[in-house]
Amino acid sequence: MILLLVSVSARATVKASFRKIAMFSGPLSFRNQIGLFQTELRNSTLDTLDEKYGRNLESYFADKQIEYTGLMKRHDTLGNPKTKTQIDADHAELRLLFKDIRHRVIEPLCIRRTRRGIEQYFKDDMGKQGLKFPAIRDPEKRTCKMNAELARLFYDTVNIIAPSISKTPVDATGGNFTLDMTDETKVLGYYRYRAIEYLADPKDKDFYEKHNLKVQGISTRLAQMMEIHLVKRLESSFTAFKESLRNLKGYYENMITMLDDAAVFICPDLDINTELSPEKQELRGGIKMCYKEIERKMQRKDERNRKFTVGAFVPEYRKLLENDRAIIENLIGRWDRQTTDPKLAAFLRKIDGVFFDPKINNPQNPDDQKPIIFTEAVPTVNMLADNLDSGGYEGKVLAITADRIAENRETVDTNYDGVKRRDYQILITTDVLSEGVNLHRSNVIVNYDSPWNSARLMQRLGRINRVGSEADCINVYNFYPSAQGTRRSISSNGHGTRYRPSMSFSAKTARFSARKKNW
Repeated sequence: MILLLVSVSARATVKASFRKIAMFSGPLSFRNQIGLFQTELRNSTLDTLDEKYGRNLESYFADKQIEYTGLMKRHDTLGNPKTKTQIDADHAELRLLFKDIRHRVIEPLCIRRTRRGIEQYFKDDMGKQGLKFPAIRDPEKRTCKMNAELARLFYDTVNIIAPSISKTPVDATGGNFTLDMTDETKVLGYYRYRAIEYLADPKDKDFYEKHNLKVQGISTRLAQMMEIHLVKRLESSFTAFKESLRNLKGYYENMITMLDDAAVFICPDLDINTELSPEKQELRGGIKMCYKEIERKMQRKDERNRKFTVGAFVPEYRKLLENDRAIIENLIGRWDRQTTDPKLAAFLRKIDGVFFDPKINNPQNPDDQKPIIFTEAVPTVNMLADNLDSGGYEGKVLAITADRIAENRETVDTNYDGVKRRDYQILITTDVLSEGVNLHRSNVIVNYDSPWNSARLMQRLGRINRVGSEADCINVYNFYPSAQGTRRSISSNGHGTRYRPSMSFSAKTARFSARKKNW
C-alpha cells in the first residue's frame, strides 16, 4: 500500500486541504489527487472499500460524486427551493458522505506521526539511534514600560488608525479610558481604499459589486484590512510603523494627484501605488509616462481595470482624502519627535543576560549558541540587525527576508541545520523561515512580535523542535510592546481624558483578532 507520511507540522495543513476539497470541489477532487500515486484507480491497493466496489476507486468516487451533486442542489426534484429542514438534512447526509470517504480512503492512505506517537511507539528505535525530542519550556513573556508621553502617543495612535474597534478600549485590568471619537475628522477613514464607494454614477458602482457585496461593504473590508496592517506594524516595531505611515502618505498623494490630472485608475489587477512610486516616475520620466504605462498594462486586463476622470467622483471625496492625509502627516510628525523605543531597549538588555545565557542557550554546547529572532516586518528585521551589528555582534548577525532567502539558503542550512559551520551567532528572519527548513542547532526562539495566527507561532517553534536536536530544552520568549509595570493616569490635552498606560497591547490585538474573523 502506498502511504502519505504527514509530519507533525504539516498535519493541520493537510487536514485543512481535505476540508477545502470537501467543501468546494466534491469527491472527484479526492480521486484526482489520489490518482497522482494510485495509478490504477480501477485496481487500487486499497482493500477497505465495501464488496460493491472491491478495489475500484473509480466507481466508488463516481457514485460519491453523483450523491454529492444531488445533495448540493438548491432545488428539489420538483424544482421548488429546498426548505431549511431539507437543507439541514442534506448537510447531515454530506457529513456522512465525507465521513465514509475519510474512513474508507483517506485514513488508510495517510499516516500521521505525532511527537507523542513517535515517543510512545518508537522509543526503542530512537534510543538505538541516539535520537530525542527536546522538552519545550513554557514561553516567557517579555514586556517593556513606556513613559507618560509615549503612552499617550501610543494610545492616541491606536485609536486614530483603528477607529472601527478602538472607541472603547480597555486596559489589562478591565478598566476603561476614553477618547473623544465623535469627530470622524480626527481618525483615519482610509478613503484611499474606498474610491468605488464615492463614485458619483450608480452604474459605475454597480460595475464593482460582486454577488451580495455592495461597494460600501467592499470598501469597508479594504479599509479594515489596512487597519489590521497598521496595527500589526505598530505592534512589530516603531521603525516599521513609521515606514508604513510614510508609505501610506505617498499612496494618498498618488490618489490626489490622479484626481488633479483627471486620471484616476481603479485597477484590481495592478498595483497602482507601485506603478506611481518615485522610483518608477524617475525611471519613466515623470508621472504622465507612468499613466501611459498603466494604460498599456490595462489593455491586457479585464474590464474591471478602468480609468476615471475627477468628475466621476462625488465632490466631497477629495476633501476626505485631504483630511486623511493631514491626519497621517500629523502622526508622522509626532512619531518623528519620539526617539525612544523601550521595546528595543528591553530586547537589547536581554541579549547577553538571557538569550546567550549558557544555562539556557545550548548548555551542552556553549560554543554553538544561535538564538533565532522572528518578526513579521522587514523593516523590523533591518532595524534589529543594524542595532546588533553596532552593539558588539558585527558580522555575526544573519538577516533573512523573502528577497534574501535564495542567495542565503546554503548559509542558513550550513549554520543552523546539520553542517557544523559557525559563521553567525544570531539569525533574524521574517516568517519566510517559519516552515520548510530545519534550524534545530538552535534552542532559543525570540518572537519580537507575535502573529495573530497561532498556527504561525507553532510553525516557528517547529523549526527547532525537531527529532535529532542535541538540545535538552527549547526556550521561547515572546515580546509585547506596551505592557506597563505601573498603573498611572495622565491627562490629555484639555479634554480631561484619562489614560491608563497599564494596558497590555496583547489585549488590544486579541480584540482585533476576534473581530477580524467576522470580516
